[in-house]
Amino acid sequence: MSAEQIRVDENEFELDHNQLILWNGAIFTGVGVETLADGTLHAETEYVDGLKQGISTIWHDNGQLAERKTHWRGQPHGREQGWDRQGRLVYEELFELGYLVSAVFFNPEDGTETRRWTIPADDRGLLSARTAYGKTAPAIE
Repeated sequence: MSAEQIRVDENEFELDHNQLILWNGAIFTGVGVETLADGTLHAETEYVDGLKQGISTIWHDNGQLAERKTHWRGQPHGREQGWDRQGRLVYEELFELGYLVSAVFFNPEDGTETRRWTIPADDRGLLSARTAYGKTAPAIE
């Protein structure tokens, strides 16, 4: 996020007929923010041309980081991580072009892995998305 990006309360957003985010009647580029009733920052999401693009971050009401994920052209694309209220990692997921390609879940008490999942290599939806967008999408970690 650059210093000159506009920050707008997401309650001021509207959707157009193409499901793009509008602010004051124009397609929005900037950072949408959500606050708790006491004014504490709860979430912020980067938008480009009316779509989520970049980093989205959510905090627990105690200020601890709850979730961080990346988007590209409105779809999850890249790493998503979630933490409990004490700041312990509870999951890590990897998305590609809107498809969940892998997930790992952790026991927050001791950090051990409790479950792991990976999309099948021959998943037709993901293969189709790679064909359509793979050359223009940013690389994922």
